[in-house]
Amino acid sequence: MRRIYQSVLFVGVLVLMFLPAWYLPPLQKQLARLQAPVLVGENPPAPRPVWWPRSWERGDYQKAMESHLKNGTALTPFFVRGKSQLDYTLFGDLPHDNILVGKNGYFYTKTGCESSTGRNFIGRAAIRDKARKLRYIVDHYAARGIPWLVWMPPAKSTIIPEQRPRFYQGPPVDSTNRAVFSAVFREEGLPFMDFEGLAAYRAQSPHPLYSPGGLHWSYYTMGLAVDSLRQYFDARLPRALPLVEWRDSIERRAELLGPDRELVVGANQWFPSPLPPMPYPRMRYRVDSSHRAARALVVGDSYYKLMLDYGIHEGLFDDSSHFWYYNHEIHPPLRRAGRQWGLGELDVLAELADRELVLIVVYEANLERFAFNFIENVYMALKKEAK
Repeated sequence: MRRIYQSVLFVGVLVLMFLPAWYLPPLQKQLARLQAPVLVGENPPAPRPVWWPRSWERGDYQKAMESHLKNGTALTPFFVRGKSQLDYTLFGDLPHDNILVGKNGYFYTKTGCESSTGRNFIGRAAIRDKARKLRYIVDHYAARGIPWLVWMPPAKSTIIPEQRPRFYQGPPVDSTNRAVFSAVFREEGLPFMDFEGLAAYRAQSPHPLYSPGGLHWSYYTMGLAVDSLRQYFDARLPRALPLVEWRDSIERRAELLGPDRELVVGANQWFPSPLPPMPYPRMRYRVDSSHRAARALVVGDSYYKLMLDYGIHEGLFDDSSHFWYYNHEIHPPLRRAGRQWGLGELDVLAELADRELVLIVVYEANLERFAFNFIENVYMALKKEAK
C-alpha cells in the first residue's frame, strides 16, 4: 500500500512539474488573481491542433502545439506580464524587442534611438539619389501647379535626448538620416519640414511636445504641425485651406488617448507606469469664399495616420483625397465602379494629375526607407511616359 502511495505521489509531482498546461488554465479561471489582460502586440491565440499521424511525421503537429502553448493558453499573459513587471521593477528594463526604458518615467523605442544616434544611417550617396529623383518629380508637378511638401517628424529621442537610456547617451552626431536628408534637401531646394525648431521651442512650450509613454508627438505638437502645413500650402494654392481653430480649446486630460500611452501599454506590465495628463486640442474647421478643402494625396506612415484618426484629414481636404498608408493601404477605402480598389490597381500618374497638392510624411526612424518606394514608382512612371 505504501508503495502504491509513493508511486501516485511520484506521478503527481511529475504532472505538477511537467504538465502545468493541463491543470493551470482551469485553475486560473477560478482564481481572479491569476487572470491577466490579453497581451498587446502579440500574435492572436492559436487553437489546439488536432493530432494526425501524417502531421506528426511532418512535424506540423509539434510546431502547431508549440504555437498553441505559447499563444493559445490563458497562462501566457500571466507569465509574460509577470516577467515584464519583474524586469522593470528590479532592473529598470523590459523584455521587449523595441520598447526601451529611459530616465524619469520616459519610454523610448529602439528604432527611434537608433535613428537619433545614426546607427541606421543609409549613407549620403543613397540620400542624394532619392533627392535627385524627388527633384525631378517636384519640378514636373510644379510646372502643372501641383505643390509638394515632405514632412520629416523627429523622433522623441531627438527632441528629448537627455531622457534616453544610458546606452544611447552621448554627444550629437552629424551622420544621421535626418540630418543628411535635411542638408541635401536644403542644397537641392526641395520643399520639406524637419521641425528642427521643436528642440528650442520645447523649453517655452506650455504643453508637452511628446508623451513620456508615447511613440508619436503629442496632439498639441500635431496642432503646431498642422498650422505649418496650412501656412505652406496657403501660399501656393489658388484658395487657402480651411481655417483651423484650436489654440483656445486645449484640454488636459488624465485619461490618455492610445498614442500617448502606446509604449507603456505595449510593455505588457502588470502595473502600467503612471503618466502625466496630456493636452488634447479641439480642432474646428471653417470654410468660406477664400478657404476651401483641397484635393490631396498623402503618402506616409503612422504620424499621418494619427492625424487621419483625429479628423484632420477630413477637416482639411475634400472627399476625393486619400492617404496611402506606407504606400500600401488606401485610407479611407477607395470605391469605384461598385467595388473596393487596391493600391496596386491604380495608375499613379493619373492619381497625381487629379490632385491639387501632395504631402509625404516620413517619421525619422523610417527615413532609411524614405517614402516607401513611392518616389521610385513615380520617377520610373514619369521617365517611361517621357520616352
